[in-house]
Amino acid sequence: MWLFRATGNESYLDILSSGNNGGVRSMFSWDDKFFGVQLLVSKNDNPWAAYKENVDMFVCSVMQKAGDTNVRMSPGGMLWFQPWGNTQYITSSMLVLSVYADYLEAAEATLECLGGNVGPKDLISFVTSLVDYILDANPKNLSYMVGFGSSYPVHRCTTRVRPSCQSSRTRSQLGA
Repeated sequence: MWLFRATGNESYLDILSSGNNGGVRSMFSWDDKFFGVQLLVSKNDNPWAAYKENVDMFVCSVMQKAGDTNVRMSPGGMLWFQPWGNTQYITSSMLVLSVYADYLEAAEATLECLGGNVGPKDLISFVTSLVDYILDANPKNLSYMVGFGSSYPVHRCTTRVRPSCQSSRTRSQLGA
């Protein structure tokens, strides 16, 4: 869809009609952009209704309105996609929820989920709550963004950043 929009070459639309709509994605990340395509395609009136159904199901699961298929949520209220680098998946999902909120608002529509309707304001409120969580409105009062706020994670010491740091290993132990 991006290439079609950039070039106007309709042969790119044939790929969308190939029968592989990507299914309902479990996350939007740097190594899986299929949800972005689904979202872009679902914005327009077109014959690819399955793309919109997949987007709606993903959004409902992130919003905790999809029943058994909801994205996991930590006890403190943070979405839980992956054990490593989870905030990248949260922030990517918040980006696409914000875009979807714009689509809903422009269409003066709401999303019907198993657990109730979701409107643009609901999406933006949820996005805001998770961004706040990442920045320090969480049970630990910890900003998960290094360098933001009064309490944030500290990365391991490197001599390039702080010359006063001394490695507990010698160069020969590291194989240098």
